[in-house]
Amino acid sequence: MKKGIKRAVLRLLLFVGIFLFVYNFEGIVSNILIMLNKKPLNIEVIETIDIKKEDDNKMISKDNNLIIYSNEEIQIYDEFIELISKKSINTLFVKLVKMDDYFLAADITQGDLIVLDYSGNVISEIKKTKMIKEIRTANNDIIVITNENKLIVYNELLEEKSQLTLPKGEILSVELTDDKSKCVITILSVEDSEYNSKIITFDIKKNTMIGGYNNYQKIVYESKLNDDNIIVVEDDGIKAHKLGDIDENVWEYKREGNLIYFDIDNNNSIYELVTTEIIQIKDYYLVCLNKDGKKKFNLELKDKYDKIIFSKGRVLIYNENKIKILTSDGEELIEIDKNNKIKDIIWIDDLTISIMYEDEVQICKLNY
Repeated sequence: MKKGIKRAVLRLLLFVGIFLFVYNFEGIVSNILIMLNKKPLNIEVIETIDIKKEDDNKMISKDNNLIIYSNEEIQIYDEFIELISKKSINTLFVKLVKMDDYFLAADITQGDLIVLDYSGNVISEIKKTKMIKEIRTANNDIIVITNENKLIVYNELLEEKSQLTLPKGEILSVELTDDKSKCVITILSVEDSEYNSKIITFDIKKNTMIGGYNNYQKIVYESKLNDDNIIVVEDDGIKAHKLGDIDENVWEYKREGNLIYFDIDNNNSIYELVTTEIIQIKDYYLVCLNKDGKKKFNLELKDKYDKIIFSKGRVLIYNENKIKILTSDGEELIEIDKNNKIKDIIWIDDLTISIMYEDEVQICKLNY
């Protein structure tokens, strides 16, 4: 009897294992290819979506769904690029922001906020709050910074949870911790004819300030959170400070050249696109530091690239007409020239990207 039960359990486990392997075959293959640093042969366009030529076109992706805003309409596509839903919204300057269970469409000029689910159903909506400077989401909470430098936290029903008045100045960046429990706000102001940067850490769940620095005597581009450190991006380098204590300098990195773009991947590696100029000759580099500020690589680039986006084990950099995909260690996988002007690129999954041009969106698959 016991042997029969053991055989039945083994058969069940084998069946479940085979089912999971088949169901997630592409994901398993993707992970193997990433580990082996296997180079893709090409990028294949698998679908094209026409959009109206507008400056305000936007797109985001969540759980393999693709959401596009164009011509006052939100379109939601599933993982097979089949249209699930269309939703007309009477607004012009929209920003799309992902949430855990929903997504947000915000009119930054009028302050309209609309929360929708991924089937296109409206969950909540408020009109004409205040002109919005910055907007972020933390799990299903929404963080809005108004034109008056008020920080307001709403839940998914757009009920106000808390409010905080920030110091005066230009909001340079609003960054969240990985668990979305805290945010760091960087503000630049001019006081007595001198630049004065302010770096503020706010606990979203507790609605309290857990650290602030109101007299950072450097021009700061932005601040990001990396483990327990605040990474402060200055005009000449990067400094890491202990969260809640900006006076404690953990490490410092001096940049060689001028910063074009900066971001941190999911493994807390820091990437910078940098340019140097000697006798009117410009060179371009992708520089990577580990979370302790040690340089991992300094890759010279033939062209200027403007932005970095990350996927598992991969780094994608792009400009208006060229895409380059590398491993997280800086090994080039593929480079693609595009004839159309690229406006935006996002990863849909580890093998699929969505490229937005002025009048269309291409869904592209990495082929091996």
